[in-house]
Amino acid sequence: MRKFILCSTAYIIACFIQTPAISQYYFYNEDYLESALTWEFGLSLGGMNCLTDLGGKKGTGGKFIKDINWSTTQPCGSLYAGANYRNIIGARLELSFGQVKASDQVLINDRSEAHARFMRHLNFRTNIRELAFSIECYPFLIIKPDRETMPLINLYIFAGIGSFSFRPETFYNNTWLNISDLHTEGQGFAEYPGRKAYKLTQLNMPVGLGIKYEVSPILIFHIEIQYRKLWTDYLDDVSTNYIDPALFKHYFTDAKANLAAKLADRRLNRDPSFNRIPGDIRGNNKNNDAYFSGIIKIGFILGRQKR
Repeated sequence: MRKFILCSTAYIIACFIQTPAISQYYFYNEDYLESALTWEFGLSLGGMNCLTDLGGKKGTGGKFIKDINWSTTQPCGSLYAGANYRNIIGARLELSFGQVKASDQVLINDRSEAHARFMRHLNFRTNIRELAFSIECYPFLIIKPDRETMPLINLYIFAGIGSFSFRPETFYNNTWLNISDLHTEGQGFAEYPGRKAYKLTQLNMPVGLGIKYEVSPILIFHIEIQYRKLWTDYLDDVSTNYIDPALFKHYFTDAKANLAAKLADRRLNRDPSFNRIPGDIRGNNKNNDAYFSGIIKIGFILGRQKR
């Protein structure tokens, strides 16, 4: 992550250094001129949600947006700095904070196939910290660059690479407990060589689209939707099958092993007579987890001057 931060910072600094080389000014409108390279700094507020193995919609669930439970949306925010060349392509560095969570409890009144997920009785939450470097593109301005003045409303798309940290917790006995170190599905156990312990800092790929509205030559608003592709299915600590709970005692102290067994399989809290068979389905590892946000940004622009 340190190399990622250094490279991204170096890019922004390089753009500043190059500013004098492209100091030609263009018409922004009748009252303002702007340089080829402008700068934007700001912050954002919005909501964050996730797509994981837990919770979801009633019934068999659906793909992507059809399986989102909007009631679990949590607040998020960010700080960002970026550069924009002639309002057609830009780059930004953004530091984001948020939280995502999901729970099988939302299916309490469902008597369809989803009732099995309710009986599974799992839940999670995790704080998200993310640093991302993205490239923005303004397709309509690329198609028609011969504008006399800058339009106040613009659509843009973006994609990039990011580094995010997470640490899943579960609510148990009226408190939130860290579960990332309990290896609930045997991650890292010799008996499951294909299940590696997951890292709590990983890369992701942010992609999205936005609309920006220029309130004035120096003040700008954005509405933005940002989706993060992940390379992990353990954002919620759930991915594959149940293991034999006796294995926990091979790796942990008795107290930790007992806790791991209770948190790995919580159906017994709903049905004490249930007989779990190791290998039963706990999650679905065919699709990795993901999280996304919808935000409103306010930014300030540098690089324009009054005529």
